[in-house]
Amino acid sequence: LAALALAVWATACGSRPNEERIVGQWRARDGAEAVELQYLFRADGTCETSRIPCRWRIVRSSGDEVTVEITNLYGPSESVIQFDGDDAFTNPWYGPAVRFRRVE
Repeated sequence: LAALALAVWATACGSRPNEERIVGQWRARDGAEAVELQYLFRADGTCETSRIPCRWRIVRSSGDEVTVEITNLYGPSESVIQFDGDDAFTNPWYGPAVRFRRVE
């Protein structure tokens, strides 16, 4: 019943659940440093951050803000993602000018 309520809410709001929105390949350009930033989140909980293999899981989710724990060989760290629709997000760590977009 809870899953049905979430699906109805997501449809009404025009957006998918955050667990689904995050899955995919994302890119951004940090203009200040001329660096391309990349995330690849897979549905099986594996990911790559700038080509470094990792694991991910959502630790908090409220509306369009999601806190993701990303664990690589150096250990876990948390990253905040603020969605703007289903195909874009910002991450406060990089600043508001760096906008990640979904890569098709």
